[in-house]
Amino acid sequence: MTTQYQIKVYDSQWTNLIKTISPKDIISDISFSCQINWGQGELNIEINDKFNSSYYSYWNIVEVMEYSDFYKAWRNIYKWYISQIVREQEINKETITLTCLWLASLLQSCIFLFTTTNIDPANLIKTILDDFDSKIPWLIWYGSNIDNFWQVLNISTSTWTSLDTINTVAKTTNFYRYVDQYGEFFFKAKPIVPTHYLTNQKDIERISLSEDGENIVNRIILKEYFDVYHTYDDIPSQTQYWLLEWYYPKPELVNTASRDAFAQSEFDRNSTTKKKTSIVVNNKYDLVTLQPWQTIKVRNFDYSIDNLQINKVQYSTKRVTLDLEDYISFGKLLTNN
Repeated sequence: MTTQYQIKVYDSQWTNLIKTISPKDIISDISFSCQINWGQGELNIEINDKFNSSYYSYWNIVEVMEYSDFYKAWRNIYKWYISQIVREQEINKETITLTCLWLASLLQSCIFLFTTTNIDPANLIKTILDDFDSKIPWLIWYGSNIDNFWQVLNISTSTWTSLDTINTVAKTTNFYRYVDQYGEFFFKAKPIVPTHYLTNQKDIERISLSEDGENIVNRIILKEYFDVYHTYDDIPSQTQYWLLEWYYPKPELVNTASRDAFAQSEFDRNSTTKKKTSIVVNNKYDLVTLQPWQTIKVRNFDYSIDNLQINKVQYSTKRVTLDLEDYISFGKLLTNN
């Protein structure tokens, strides 16, 4: 299928359309990655335009639109802000290259101060996002996008960047966080039913598997204030892999529930070898709909791949590569069959 793109450039307030770049003026391929617990990666766009064009400025919003053969319409696939502009002039050729960064990357440029509180992580994240929006109004959230964890955690006073605070709070849960192409923030549990059904040797070009044990942790030592230490052990992992320890200074986790939740979350991710499954999907499938945090089921395959979560999407014009969650073991299924 033929894929067409156009690019829209807005002012930094995301209100006024400055320029629409037609497909014929886009020189570079549209290629980027997006990842669970983070968001969209850097995008570099080379376009035909006058060397002295005044349409592009730092912090302008860039919106990439794809024409969908499935829906016969233009759709927004991703949105970034301009962080760098390179102008080049050659004989009979003038180009502009835009380097664009993920909107939510600016969470690491804002400071958030909070005090010790018993709070559901979801409510603290909402407070952080509201504080960020008062400084840079680029992210939005809706109540349906942020799930309650239904466990009150006690987290101590600290001054961090907004991004560090969100990451620390989220690590006390098994929820994912993600910012989509519309600037919407998600904090949710993994879907319990598959989001996508892919057919091997039709939608899927290749399935690959790797396994590594470089970062196994089966004893966690947490340090809180006043040199108080708490030790957590994963005995089955220690029996299988020997004792592999890791030290975490975590003074912000000031009660047992918070520390227990953090340790269990780390063991869930790191107490065994990582089974990394990668799937390449061609453009017979509607590639734009494949997003980190969603889950997939594969049909027409000898082994069960059912409701595995997408960790990362590497997007290009003709195909996407999906990296699936590590600790749900497709590799184990292969080994045991």
